[in-house]
Amino acid sequence: MVLQQYERQTLPRGFHPAGWDAIEPYLRELLDRNVVTVQELERWLLDWSELASVVQEEGTRRRTAKDRDTDNPAVDAEFLAWVEGVQPKLQPFLFALQKKLASHPAASALKKDEFGRYLRSVRNAVDIFRQENVALGVEEVKLQARYKTLVGAQTVQFDGAERTLSQMRLYFESPDRNVRENAWRLSEERRAKDYDTFNGIFEKLYSLRLKKAANANCKDYRELRWRENERFDYTPEDCLTFSASIEKVCVPRMKKLQAERRAKLGVGHLRPWDMDVDPHGDKQLKPFNDVRELAAKARESFSHVDPLFAEYFDTMARNELLDLDNRKGKSPGGYQTTFHERRLPFIFMNAAGTTGDVKTLLHEGGHAFHSIEHRGQRIIGNRGAPMEFCEVASMSMEFMGGEHIHKTFYNDADARRAQIRHLEQVVAFMPWMTTVDCFQHWLYTNPNHTRADRDAKWIELRRRFEGDVDWSGLESAARHRWMQQLHLFSYPFYYIEYGIAQLGALQVWRNYLDDPKQAVKDYRHALSLGSTRSLPELFKAANIKFDLSATMLESLMQMVDEKLEELKAA
Repeated sequence: MVLQQYERQTLPRGFHPAGWDAIEPYLRELLDRNVVTVQELERWLLDWSELASVVQEEGTRRRTAKDRDTDNPAVDAEFLAWVEGVQPKLQPFLFALQKKLASHPAASALKKDEFGRYLRSVRNAVDIFRQENVALGVEEVKLQARYKTLVGAQTVQFDGAERTLSQMRLYFESPDRNVRENAWRLSEERRAKDYDTFNGIFEKLYSLRLKKAANANCKDYRELRWRENERFDYTPEDCLTFSASIEKVCVPRMKKLQAERRAKLGVGHLRPWDMDVDPHGDKQLKPFNDVRELAAKARESFSHVDPLFAEYFDTMARNELLDLDNRKGKSPGGYQTTFHERRLPFIFMNAAGTTGDVKTLLHEGGHAFHSIEHRGQRIIGNRGAPMEFCEVASMSMEFMGGEHIHKTFYNDADARRAQIRHLEQVVAFMPWMTTVDCFQHWLYTNPNHTRADRDAKWIELRRRFEGDVDWSGLESAARHRWMQQLHLFSYPFYYIEYGIAQLGALQVWRNYLDDPKQAVKDYRHALSLGSTRSLPELFKAANIKFDLSATMLESLMQMVDEKLEELKAA
């Protein structure tokens, strides 16, 4: 399959946004262009979208290059040249273009089905834009890059070699408890060396964020982020109510699973290094030997869900849009991003040979297929979706692809173990998700807190949501565990999305178990809509419900209970 190539309609083929001097004339032309009729306004929007796509692709290229090689001075210089020399100058022009659109007399005559949601987004952005926040945003990006660089440089000597902390995750799954403990303690000792530095980075980020909120006339940073994230369909209070439902519905189930784990492992107390090992078998699961095999088996799993998804994945591989292995000098974590001029996705991750890597690639594959499904949307502002639904796309693929891992990554017995692990992690994830979310609500509504207050709040929340894990003698590691959550540094107030999306993904999975072809058809239809529909409307398009109630959560957890019983009895 060859995906459609989108040729430039207005920009010269030779145009390359190498720096501000190359970009500025095209922005000025858009700003100065006389636009009167609705037809002229639509053409202007398409031209703006084309320029934005080309410029964003260059920015994405530099950011991903930085993430792929954090130790390279030339790559770092190119990244900083963009962050410091282009992005701050783009922001005022973006605001002016948004303002021109928002106030244009013909805007209300644009097709609502295609442009209605986008216009709401633009008007919201105009309302919260402040020129003084541009420079603060530059400093924020630089601090976030510093955090990623430090994490990427964290290595230890273990098992005869220098290993990154991502690679050490493999040893946390060892059936040998001594190996797990030694690996865990050594990893934490290395992290501890950066505690003060990470605290300093976070406090600088925190200060910048409070200033941005004040500049935007928001009562706190939470209000600003709610608007920046365009959370039009639920409130902070809804999140806290959802948290209480998770405490009631998920925490007791998690504790039951922890008791089973403790019994199967034959230990008196669960320790942090007991939480990643599979207690349902006597050997460590080994789903793949290297990233080439990981990619090949993932492709086959995607093919079983829908052959078209495998073809999408092939397109990414042919275009070198997969960076899957872990190595020193590579940023932590995993993500999917889009090169907007080509309208093609890129997957970044740090595979170390674990079962979690399989889930990660299925997850990021879901994001990538979302990007491809909505690439036909004409304007860049519609080639996306509310982030909560973006995560439905990715988490649903974990479940649908997970139904076929017995044909790809594992034999039948090991596939059951992997599925049990996935479902147990679903139960445990919801309390972790709400811990991170509640922590952020507290952080940004208590601006005068100290480091000690921050650590104490984290421990309070973990005691509420963690269940029965023994951290005695490991108090420092427990207090500082929040520092491992990348989102707190780089994506503030981005985490509740995963919890909301889990509700959607479980419903997609339920539909898939009932009628795979129809479920995939509904899923692809919803993905193709991009940002042109509201969050509840996108859920409806996928034949699922946007519902954060305890009733919905309980019904889905009952389904998980039943599936776990079935798998464990097999």
